[in-house]
Amino acid sequence: MVINTPQTVDAQYVDKILCLDSYLNSECIEDACVLKHVVIALVKNCQLHPFLTIFGHSVSCTSPSCFTSCRVFRCIRSHVQKGVAATVTEPYHEHVCAVMHVYGQLLRMHVDTCVSDACGMHSCKDMKKMREEQGYEVLPKTFAQEELALKDSIAVMPDDDIVSGLDNLLALG
Repeated sequence: MVINTPQTVDAQYVDKILCLDSYLNSECIEDACVLKHVVIALVKNCQLHPFLTIFGHSVSCTSPSCFTSCRVFRCIRSHVQKGVAATVTEPYHEHVCAVMHVYGQLLRMHVDTCVSDACGMHSCKDMKKMREEQGYEVLPKTFAQEELALKDSIAVMPDDDIVSGLDNLLALG
């Protein structure tokens, strides 16, 4: 399914691309729902771009005391890798992973919004170029600035939902 990226990112758009309807019987649906809820809360708080920046950073980070969201991404990546490895080593145990779906969409959103020359994700530029060549519309280069301007014009929700969601996801690994 190809979903072209709109020129603006809102909670309804993110809810659509993170749809978990096909994963309701997944072993990890609860964790995927928590991650989806955190991402939507970040969109509503105009904090998605910094979150996606840390997503890229987390690929090459090894610091045990880094940002909570960086550690969360490393736990999620570990969960996804274990699920893929289990499917490869145990062919009859297919792990239909809802977390992997959300993680994959976050990867796509990171690639579509990244403007850093050294974001920590070694293949980011190559993936961005490939997506553009395939006709996918990436978010405008001004996404971060637009998000900051919007943040100044709205009442930001409390971060309690985001923090508690991130804390719950740290146990994923």
